[in-house]
Amino acid sequence: MYFAGSIPVTHTPEDDEAYARDLVGHLRTAAGRYPDDPDIPQLVDRLLKASPDFARRWQAGTVGELRTSRKTLHTELVGDIVVDCDSFTGGPGDQTIVMMTAAPDSEDEQKLDLLRVIGLQQLQGRPG
Repeated sequence: MYFAGSIPVTHTPEDDEAYARDLVGHLRTAAGRYPDDPDIPQLVDRLLKASPDFARRWQAGTVGELRTSRKTLHTELVGDIVVDCDSFTGGPGDQTIVMMTAAPDSEDEQKLDLLRVIGLQQLQGRPG
């Protein structure tokens, strides 16, 4: 979705380049770790055809993992929220945990709190 431009997230130009490189490196690492998974080469093929940016980075041969980045989340409910995004990979099944945090006592932290409350209200309002 990132290389198709269909996610409601943006980065600074520096973070965008690093994040794109890390995504491709993470996919290349998965391809090496799971050589018998037919979905990975199919995904790579689709991305190579759909995105010159992905193709350029894939040809570079980078192997790696996702790292820390700063993102701006674009939401309809509370507007833009700037968060620090940390990814932790490992454990059983090579799970990846993504943690997004806003600066303490910031407007962004208040917006995240508001989204949490809105989400709880939406869950409670559903018919059981």
